[in-house]
Amino acid sequence: MLDIGQGDCALLVEPFQKSAVLIDAGQNVFRDNVATVIVPFLRSRGIRQLDAVVVTHDDFDHSGGVEELQKQIPVRQIVTSRDERVDVDYPFVSLLPAREVQEENDESIVSYFSYDGIDYLWMGDAGVEIERQLLKQYDLSKVDVLKLGHHGSQTSSDFSFLAQTNPQLALISVGENNRYGHPHPRVIQDLRNLEIDTLMTKDDGMVHIFSLGRFCFVESAKGKIGMLDRG
Repeated sequence: MLDIGQGDCALLVEPFQKSAVLIDAGQNVFRDNVATVIVPFLRSRGIRQLDAVVVTHDDFDHSGGVEELQKQIPVRQIVTSRDERVDVDYPFVSLLPAREVQEENDESIVSYFSYDGIDYLWMGDAGVEIERQLLKQYDLSKVDVLKLGHHGSQTSSDFSFLAQTNPQLALISVGENNRYGHPHPRVIQDLRNLEIDTLMTKDDGMVHIFSLGRFCFVESAKGKIGMLDRG
């Protein structure tokens, strides 16, 4: 999970760069995230091509950098629809392709993917109503890593959703001193009450999750380290 301020960008890379997938490429009004963060990071890791970019929805802080990114890095697939498959060999599905939508953020692609025994749920900006629909349709009790919806705002991450997914680790992509007040204190308190470990970019910087043998490690740019239980 890259630290791009008040926006979203996450990179999924298989060993030996068998595949590389980006979820969102958000821009920022204060800097060009593509030029200063995303492309330099990709190049530092020797990534010269992306197999897919999943654009969760059409908000500047999620999709704003996609066009510029394509000018600098070849992208095989741009995923903008909930019923479009991400072409990788590990399980990667878009949940709730058909849904009842009340507002634009609820159009967000919700991605569920699994790798090396760890299950990930990426919520985009989807809100409480989508969370309720997800719980009705899917068993989300095996989620290990939950990327909270809408930067930890009060419109997402209902207590029952957090309790029923009960992840080992919650991630929040959020800018320091952002004008929206994200993440909301209620969400943070719920995470604490549920004893869910949480990392957020405004405090911890970029977050890296990686497998090594039988182990799955977590490290942040600010020096926090930990392990995930692969069951």
